[in-house]
Amino acid sequence: MDMYNTQAYRDLEQVLNTFAVKPTQILLGYSGGVDSELMAACLSCFAKKHPQHQYALVHVNHGLSPHAQDWVQHCFERSALYQIPLHLDDVSLEEHPRLSLEAQARDARYKALKSRLQGRALLLTAHHADDQLESLLLALKRGSGGLGMTGIQSSVQLNHQQWVVRPFLSLSRSEIEEQARVMQLIYVEDESNVDERFDRNFLRHSIVPELKSRWPSLAKTASRSAALMAEDQHMLGLLLDQQLDKMLNSHKALIISIWRQQTESFKAALLRRFLARQGAQMPSKAQLEQMIHQLCHAAEDANLSVQWHTWQLKRYRDAAYVVGVESLQPRCHTPTFSLLSQTVFVCSTQCIQVSRIPNEEGIGIKSEILHNPLHIRFNMPGSFKCHPYGRAQRRTVKKLMQAYGIPPWQRQNVPFLFAGDELISALGLWVETAFAVQNDGWHIDCTL
Repeated sequence: MDMYNTQAYRDLEQVLNTFAVKPTQILLGYSGGVDSELMAACLSCFAKKHPQHQYALVHVNHGLSPHAQDWVQHCFERSALYQIPLHLDDVSLEEHPRLSLEAQARDARYKALKSRLQGRALLLTAHHADDQLESLLLALKRGSGGLGMTGIQSSVQLNHQQWVVRPFLSLSRSEIEEQARVMQLIYVEDESNVDERFDRNFLRHSIVPELKSRWPSLAKTASRSAALMAEDQHMLGLLLDQQLDKMLNSHKALIISIWRQQTESFKAALLRRFLARQGAQMPSKAQLEQMIHQLCHAAEDANLSVQWHTWQLKRYRDAAYVVGVESLQPRCHTPTFSLLSQTVFVCSTQCIQVSRIPNEEGIGIKSEILHNPLHIRFNMPGSFKCHPYGRAQRRTVKKLMQAYGIPPWQRQNVPFLFAGDELISALGLWVETAFAVQNDGWHIDCTL
């Protein structure tokens, strides 16, 4: 059977032709299991017809299995066969309270995969209809609301030019296995997938087969239900966003005094929407109630902090902030780099991306200063003096952070752009007077 005539290839081609209309970096999260193996084979065929894109397989090695190195070897061998380069990322899992080993592995995997994305990019994952059914059943077990019942999304936008897409969501596991068998694909079997101590495996081996024996199309109808629920949630989200946008300050934090004026049910819906827009995992019902109680009743000067999964809800002045626990870790200074020979600098060891963008209005950085080697420093001393453009005199970092309303926990990770020992800009906040120019020059963006 010709790979180009398989349903798997047609589904992949349709998605890529939709999302990759311009030259794009296309990465596949590749475990070597049957679903990602089939997608890698399809991607190899697509790459031959569309050489304008940049392709890569990314294998994340958690090191949890005694066979992990065998899987790495398999992935390298298949990558050579498919003529698609393979990137290997070794990760270690850090234990977090109330977070399962499954969730830790998933979070570490996505963090590693997303760190590989550069510019216009797509991240492919090989989730299928049976994964969707299992996710919906797990959501029922957790008592999830409407958002949780949307299941696995066919596409998720990370930013204005990067997406996670899942072309196989309409295929069942049996269809994938059959197409892999016909194509005589070699793939690995993860022994942990049969360990029923894990909830998903229990569903996969003990519950879902019974359900599908009675209702063979259940996986696909469940996927349709999830898609309909996602449509409803999208419309609800648009309505909530109209109100939520009126309650955010310049730092996109929730203004508590305005939020408090809403009805109880609307406060909960707005808070859930606020957390979702920050990319945070949904808290439990009890955790959400604790957040609402503290935001409504804690004293104005109280040090509010509620933690769930790897996130915290904090307050500064009259605003609530969503903080990823990893963002609280201090960053190291970057090595020197140039933005003349390249428009983007990526410090992969710290997942820092610095971009040079033409400045068309407002305050920019003078072009000539970019001829110097640059570097970024973090955790600037509070006594360090700066002179932002538009201010009459120099002020300390501490005073400026207060003036710009930067919460204390964020100040250590504000990126300061230097040329040698001269401060050019506190990126995202101000440009130093000596290097500022109006409606010209460059805007430097730093993504952490």
